[in-house]
Amino acid sequence: MDTQVSGVNTWLQLNKQPVCFDENKENWDAQAKEYTRNTFLCTLCAPDDLHLYIDGEQLETEYYGRWYWYPKSYAGLYILTIKCANNNVHIAHIRVLPSKMSYQRYIYMLDDIRDIAEDLLFSIASPAQERVMLYDQKGKLSTIKEYTQIKSIVYELADVIARIHRDPHSHFQEDLITQQLHDIPHFSSEVFPFHAEVTQLPSTLARTLSISHLPTHWHIYHNVATYDIYENRLLKHFLHIQLIPKIHFVEERALNELQRRRQQLAIKRRKHWRDDETPFIQKLEAIVTDCNFIKQQCMIWSTHSFLQKVQPLSTLSSPSQVLLKHPAYARFYHLYQRFQKGLKLSFNIEQYLTMLSLRKMSELYEIWAVFQITYIALAQLNTYGYRIVSKTLFFQTEKDFLQIDVQKNHSSIILEKGQTRLEIKYEPRYFRFQMHHVSFFSNWYSEYLAPDLSIEIYSNGQPNNIILFDAKYRDENVNGVKRFLEEDVNKMRLYRDKIRAPVPLSDKKGKQAVSSAYILYPGDIFDHDHDEPEIGALPLVPNMDQKQRNEIEAAVREILQFSGLASS
Repeated sequence: MDTQVSGVNTWLQLNKQPVCFDENKENWDAQAKEYTRNTFLCTLCAPDDLHLYIDGEQLETEYYGRWYWYPKSYAGLYILTIKCANNNVHIAHIRVLPSKMSYQRYIYMLDDIRDIAEDLLFSIASPAQERVMLYDQKGKLSTIKEYTQIKSIVYELADVIARIHRDPHSHFQEDLITQQLHDIPHFSSEVFPFHAEVTQLPSTLARTLSISHLPTHWHIYHNVATYDIYENRLLKHFLHIQLIPKIHFVEERALNELQRRRQQLAIKRRKHWRDDETPFIQKLEAIVTDCNFIKQQCMIWSTHSFLQKVQPLSTLSSPSQVLLKHPAYARFYHLYQRFQKGLKLSFNIEQYLTMLSLRKMSELYEIWAVFQITYIALAQLNTYGYRIVSKTLFFQTEKDFLQIDVQKNHSSIILEKGQTRLEIKYEPRYFRFQMHHVSFFSNWYSEYLAPDLSIEIYSNGQPNNIILFDAKYRDENVNGVKRFLEEDVNKMRLYRDKIRAPVPLSDKKGKQAVSSAYILYPGDIFDHDHDEPEIGALPLVPNMDQKQRNEIEAAVREILQFSGLASS
């Protein structure tokens, strides 16, 4: 017979805390940490011959009843499986906390990735004149941003719909009806006989008309007013296919974000941290309530009598004169354009944030550091006059929705200024020299070299030089100070010496291409030469104070200037 969950919950302890096998529990009280010995112990209630597995890999032990577990570079959610002698299987979730930084900084890191991802996507999805907003919208949740835009559109749309409803635009179309002989009030050129059946006329009338029979049914052509026109089809399409689904999408996002933030609030209260979640939770709760209301309002609008028989919109056409000049329809079309520009593209990275929380901490730090440096560099390059010309990023996008997953070795972001082109890549691969291949290459003995982030600089289409960054989730403690590892800086020297640019009509040695190569690490020591920033280390940690962030931004600015980008 299967063991009840309540019974299983008494079998094991992790770090002297009971292991809970409830589906929604993550065993926070155990305070399991990466790079640390964590101990499982059997209790007196446990059956004999238990076997423990972490993510499918069995934990070995020299003494039955005690298992030591060392999570390596993985702060996230583990799956603990125990198997009994009777082959029963029980599963628990174990949350492992980071050791190189506080859990609070870990949360800031996830939030930073979300905010920067959304802002980077906005920068390539918006018209050039609006991209300046990239650098002054940070800090406001995307859900709240989108809700605010929707609320503004719906508020104005209410008055527009009311005015259209009073006098909807229509046009006359020729319609064919069939009437019986005795129902026709008068005959004209628009009345035609339908010779399927005839009616015998009274004898008196027959003598007068000299006709004994007339058709029983007649076709009559006449003009009738119809609301099934392009302008009303576009309005119905906007309500049904775009606005209502969008409101539902924002409502669902707010619900998902509410769940995540409530979990974070519970953790912060348990640890007696500052509560910065409640204001967002209250805003999100209000959004959920209001989204439900305005969604119902839009459904009522879409069932107005003049829209009920309007057919679906098959294709989009150029705006008609009615959409451009009619007082009410022109206001609707303006709102429609506002929606297409600012709201058609949706951001949804909650699923990605969940997946990130399951990744190795080293991978998560690498992604966060790359996003941070990219964001800082783009802001500086914007002041130098470079403009984004690509429509891709580090992450893939589905049509109209942002579902992010990091792509590697792609020209992820391309910027141009005059004859200079910049290609920012995540985990580029520099292979050994290939004849007639005009690109940066490696003359190292391995198949390729792959730093975490590169800014490749091309002049007149030819490879010129490169800026490299490599994220390292490790440090060494020297007298209480977290320092970078010298071997990591030496790796940057290797990149500088071995990644080359081709020289026309030259041999495969090429020329030095790397102007700067820096590591990014979660430490304290800032290694940077202000005049010749060739090799160095930037201490990059989540939730930096303004002084630390200013130092990082100044270093990135000097690195870009050293490569000649400020004057290109």
